[in-house]
Amino acid sequence: MGTTLASIFEVNISLATLSAQAKGFGRGLILGSANRYTGGLLYKIYDSAKAMLSDGFLITDPEYLAAKKYFSPSPVGLPAPKDVMVGYAPPSAAGAWTVALDAIADHVAYTVTIDGTPVTITSGTGATQASIVAALISAINAALPLVVLATTAELSLENVGVMITSLVSGTPHVITVTANMEVHVTTAPAGVSIALDAITVAGGTAWYALNLCSHVKVDILDAADWIETNGNDGLYVFEACTSDADVLTSATTDVLSELKALNYMRTGSIWSDDAAHYPEAAIMGIMQASIPGKRNMAWTGLSGIVATSDAVLNANALSNLVGKNGNYYCTVDGNDVLQDGRQANGQWFDIVFGRDWIVSNAQAALFTVLIQAAASASGGKIDYDNGGIGLLCNALRGVLKTAKETNGILESYYIDVPEADSISAAQKQTRLLPPITFGGVLRGAINGGAFVGTLTN
Repeated sequence: MGTTLASIFEVNISLATLSAQAKGFGRGLILGSANRYTGGLLYKIYDSAKAMLSDGFLITDPEYLAAKKYFSPSPVGLPAPKDVMVGYAPPSAAGAWTVALDAIADHVAYTVTIDGTPVTITSGTGATQASIVAALISAINAALPLVVLATTAELSLENVGVMITSLVSGTPHVITVTANMEVHVTTAPAGVSIALDAITVAGGTAWYALNLCSHVKVDILDAADWIETNGNDGLYVFEACTSDADVLTSATTDVLSELKALNYMRTGSIWSDDAAHYPEAAIMGIMQASIPGKRNMAWTGLSGIVATSDAVLNANALSNLVGKNGNYYCTVDGNDVLQDGRQANGQWFDIVFGRDWIVSNAQAALFTVLIQAAASASGGKIDYDNGGIGLLCNALRGVLKTAKETNGILESYYIDVPEADSISAAQKQTRLLPPITFGGVLRGAINGGAFVGTLTN
């Protein structure tokens, strides 16, 4: 990865609980596997769902259906998002590996290790290639029945080996063998993370919120892992959607339970029995059309999405769903509204969105001071003195001021500006400022509460 603003100015903001151009805020990425592009194109930016039709998208394509929801924010007076990036992800495919025998001998151990699990057989008297392969196939299938499938591989007219195929689409495996065998990759697995890598390498980085057309658990987990790995520098978030019935139970192996256990801050999810209409795209469209950090996701209406009934979201189901930090769309006093606006780790999405806006805009503002000085005929550099430090701190102060007055992210803020004389000569020699601390009080939101009164006569 090349030089980024984060490598020049590191801006770290922890979310403590108390009473150039910035990143691609305002733009989502809809990722699907309808292959409507030609010439190897991996993504394109559209200003409407209708514009996708001229590129060959069908009105039945998941990407088009998701884009329709993305461009249809429901709050009165809220404009539609400016645009959306639509990316191509090849359908998740299982990987396959071939194991060939290098030596055939009696009473010898043959071990295939899959993701750290060793599977060993010992050849018997009068061992043959076919008998060893058959024993390996039986042992692998018995040891990892839900992970891989082992079958006979016809390597040539006279030689056979073991074909190992992943049973989990898009999931890579690490397979090693002992010295009396060799392993070859036959088919590399394809998945969401591989597609996101390809899109960003191709220049598709100017987006903020990912919407995935797939609602399959393995794809959601793959996307979430990529977002959490790449999000802190690239500032990405992901809103998933599932209709998995296990989410509403006390199960601990469903997708929401796993996301919560991973403590993901950049990934949120909605459970919906109307997943076919992409409520997650409607959510992200509203948030991308809003001032970062200003809008609470809770109590928001979603255009064209059917609210889940009370019969489905009964007290037990709702308790399980909320306990897994899942969001949902329900009817309250005749109004269809979104609840609760949390991420997988329990953090509020508007807080994450606002924090990201501050980080990204602070980096851009600080970098602008450097490049404007370099372009100046009279200057050329930022001096390492109180004046230079003041220029940079004023740039940061401007971002924090906007976060307070316009975005409504902060109640108040501060910056501890150091005196140049207090900084060591060794530190100045690096041409880097020491860590300058700043902070603020976040402006939260009210989702409900209790009112206790007394009536007398």
